[in-house]
Amino acid sequence: MFTTCSSTSVQIARFPHIADVHRSCGHGAHDVADHGRPRLLIEVPHGSTSADDFRELAAQLRSPLPDDLIAFFFVNTDTGAFETSLALADALPDWDVTIVRSRIPRTFVDCNRLLDAGEAAWKEGGVTAGMGPWITDAADVALLKQRYDEYQQIVRSELAHLRPHDVLVMMHTYSPRHVAVEVDLNIVPVLRAAYQPDVYPTWKLRPPVDIIARDLDGQVHLRDALIDALTSGFAAMGQTMTVSDSYPLHPSTMAWFHQQSHAGDTLCVELRRDLLTAHFEPFGETVADAARIAPLATVIAQALVSTR
Repeated sequence: MFTTCSSTSVQIARFPHIADVHRSCGHGAHDVADHGRPRLLIEVPHGSTSADDFRELAAQLRSPLPDDLIAFFFVNTDTGAFETSLALADALPDWDVTIVRSRIPRTFVDCNRLLDAGEAAWKEGGVTAGMGPWITDAADVALLKQRYDEYQQIVRSELAHLRPHDVLVMMHTYSPRHVAVEVDLNIVPVLRAAYQPDVYPTWKLRPPVDIIARDLDGQVHLRDALIDALTSGFAAMGQTMTVSDSYPLHPSTMAWFHQQSHAGDTLCVELRRDLLTAHFEPFGETVADAARIAPLATVIAQALVSTR
């Protein structure tokens, strides 16, 4: 793990099948609390978007997996989140930025869940379960829990380096429409039916940008100044931003845990995937479009800078 950040350098540490950690070091001088550069930690808990990631882990499992489960993996993983994180780092050349990207497919275990929260809590939060319902073998549960724990240890290690006025961003993307189907052993045929051309447009269109900051009691866990800056910035580029229109900030998620430990300067972002790609493809690997991503990342960067 990194302990120092050399000026204008880029470092990458890889933890095979667990996480990639990217660190870019700013070159500007800022008069902040300890006379160091501002720090930004970006976590991408659903950063496993590669078919290779899926196949590597699937090959290790003993549980009988549904046919064509990789189709659900593609629909349900955060295409463009890592690329947007890189663009955000580029838009903050005077900051020290660390990106932790999970390489664990959330199809099997979700690195943004408290695994012991339970089904009732996940349903209350409107999120999928911590572990896929197709995981039935005890050895698989142990393997997935081990990888999950290793990932969380990496994140905790990086969180420990944040100072009170540093920033944590949790970067997510979601499908353009909210396809409300049950995640069970029949998920693949149900999803394919839901994405048929005559059905898909009937599902609710999600906001272009949703900041996950409001809890079930209506309390917003983010500074007003940052919300206002983000809202204005996205509006200026013609995009609507909402606050927890899609999901609440819920105690069954690691997003809640991180917000509680770094209150006020923790930003959980959902971006709609069709804004990040030239062509949204639900059932296959999609290439993020740098030209589309850069303006969105710039808005976030400018909001962070203006509200420090």
